[in-house]
Formats: sequence, C-alpha cells, structure tokens
Amino acid sequence: MPVPSTDRLRRLALAALLILAAWAAPAAAKEKLTGTQIQEYNAAAMDSARAAWAATQLRNFLASDPDSTHELLARRILVRTMFTLKAPSKQIIAQIDSAARLLPSEPQVVVFYYGQLSQDLMDRGVEPVKALEYAHRSSAGIPPGDQFGPLRGMVHGVLGRAQLGAGRADSAIITLKVAALSSPDSQKVLVYLGQAYEKTKKPDLAINAYTRSLAVYAGLDTSAAAPLRELWRKKNGSLAGLDEHVEKARAASRQRIALDSRREVWPAPSWSLAYLDGKPVSSSDFKGKVVVLDFWGSWCGPCRVELPIFQAVYERYKDKGVVFLGMNYERPQPGKDPKQLARDYMSKNQLTFPTVVDHESVAANAYKITGYPTVFMIDKAGMVRYKNVGVSDGIEMILQDQIESLLK
Repeated sequence: MPVPSTDRLRRLALAALLILAAWAAPAAAKEKLTGTQIQEYNAAAMDSARAAWAATQLRNFLASDPDSTHELLARRILVRTMFTLKAPSKQIIAQIDSAARLLPSEPQVVVFYYGQLSQDLMDRGVEPVKALEYAHRSSAGIPPGDQFGPLRGMVHGVLGRAQLGAGRADSAIITLKVAALSSPDSQKVLVYLGQAYEKTKKPDLAINAYTRSLAVYAGLDTSAAAPLRELWRKKNGSLAGLDEHVEKARAASRQRIALDSRREVWPAPSWSLAYLDGKPVSSSDFKGKVVVLDFWGSWCGPCRVELPIFQAVYERYKDKGVVFLGMNYERPQPGKDPKQLARDYMSKNQLTFPTVVDHESVAANAYKITGYPTVFMIDKAGMVRYKNVGVSDGIEMILQDQIESLLK
C-alpha cells in the first residue's frame, strides 16, 4: 500500500471523524453538525476565498455548547481553515492541542489525526519539532497486529519525513527503510530516503533510492529527477548512462508490478452463454486468441470507475487480434430486467465492447470470482495468465502491458 499523499491522508482523517460523528451517542441539549454542514465547511476550509467564512461558522458552532464528538470535528476543520488562511503557526498549534483533548480512545482516529497534522505542518515548512511530536503520537497510536501493517507503513513514512525535517537523518533512514518495506512503490518515501542518505553522506545509496522513486511503474512524481542527476554527475563526471540506468529500473518495476504480482497460470474454464442481444457465445469460439474477460455489474462502484478504462483498452487492441468480453452480472431488482439494466448502462456511458450475460454466475463461479471488477487475461493456448481485481493506480497501463506480453 503506497504511503498516502497529504490529500489522501486528509480524506482518511476526515472519514475517521465522520464515522465517529455518525456513531456519537445522543446527548440532550447538545448541538451537532449536519452531514451537509460538515461537507460544506470542509470544502470551504480548503478554499482561500471561503475559508474565513467557514472559520466564522465553526467558531459560532463551538460557542453553542456542542456535542463533544462534533466539537472535535469542528475544531479539526477549523485548523484546516487556519492553514488555508496562513494563520501564525503558534495559533495553529494552540488550536490543534485544544482539539486533541477531545480525541476518543479510538486508535485509528488518533493515528489519522496526528499523522495528517504532522504532514500539514511539514507541507507548510513550520514547527518541525511539533511535526515530529505529532508523527510520534500517530505512530504510538497504531494497535499491534499484522492487520495494521499497511497503516504502520503509512505512519512510518510520515514519521521518517518528520525526523528528516527535524535534522535526525540517521533515525529517518531507519524509519523510512521500514516504511519502504511496507510501501516499496511509494515514490515519496523513496525520495525522503534519498534525501536522508544525502544528509548522511551516502551518495551511492541516495542514487539507488532516487532511481527507485523515479522508476516506479506508472509513477507521476518526478521530484527525484533533479537530485538524481546532480549526484550522478558528481559521481560519473557526466550524465552518460543515467537514462539507461533508470530505464533498467523502470523495466524491473514494470515486470514486478504489472506482470509478476498479477501472474496466474491455470487452464481457463469453459462456458457457454449468450451476448446481450441473445446470440449464443462460447469460450471455445475464441480458441487460439488472446482473450480479455472483464467481470462487471452496473451496481458496482469500482466497476463504474474501471469500465471506461476497459473501453479505452478495447478500442486500442480490438483490431489487433485480441478478444474483449464484458462478463455482466446484474443484481436482481424487483420489476427490472437485468439485461435491460446492462444495456441502458452501456448505452448511457458509451460502452461498446461485446458483453456476455452471466446473470446466473455460470462463468463467475467457474472463475471463482471474489470481487468485482475482475479482469482475466487468457493466452492463445487457453491458459489464464493474469488476474486483476479491483481498480489499481495505473490499471490502464497494467492491462496494456499484460496484453503486449501475450501478443509477443
């Protein structure tokens, strides 16, 4: 699991507080924020033109004898307005610490609260000691157990960055190496690790960390490029060989992320069904072809995100000897024709790939589907070669690279 960006960590922190607010026990004569108010104030808090208004509304609410859980949520959003309005850092810290006294004994709320605030302070470049303190509090709040491994990796990324910002590069290296074990494809963690190695005069290790960051498959962060070029030139006297070095690392990342981690090798099950128009279709019709199966339903949120991507890949490869089939399963709805649900959804969203009706889950059961969407890649010999569950970052590139590997 990659270490989240500040925006993603902010969303996770807010989600934790929203869940807590929804579960808050009723309290007589205590004011609460409505869901609409929470969403509106949170959006306004990050808008420089509306943050002052949101701050006023939140302070008025805090003066109205609020429910303690909603008071915490209001104070947390108020801190966000203060960051947006560039309030003095001492005032922000005071507000953060004031809200902290309301934190419940709910580990993930504590973890996200302090972790995100540590990131906010570091993003603003102020109060490095406080940022480190909050990162440590976030780390201390993680419960024991393997199930919290991804969360632990995320927080170690925050803590390592805070240690680096506080001038503790040796500690940062230890922490960031742990974070990199949980999040080997987090470009930011690798950049911070490179910076820590530079601070401790270890240029070869810094080059390695920066190269890994820049080479992450489907990665968009290029912040490692400039320091990598500088270190490479210092070591080698020129930039000769750098592009080849990075490309080799990119190829390795592609192999690991797009191919090896999704590889499957087993005979594709046989099935006989029908297209949406009623025409019979069987898996045997595509013998000797590369076949891409996408198990989906219009009721499935991740499917709705993934289907336009599948359509784009279909349009790119449909004339290159690759067979694309959407394997549709619609949940029964009283008075609704499941085939018409699928037709209407595809028409509305301009989806044109061939679609097979699997409303009795014949193919889904044969393929042992555990979640939607799931995309299988089948080679010309009829063997399942890749399995993709859900919607991953860079999934369009992943599907294309898998297809290319089967066309060779």
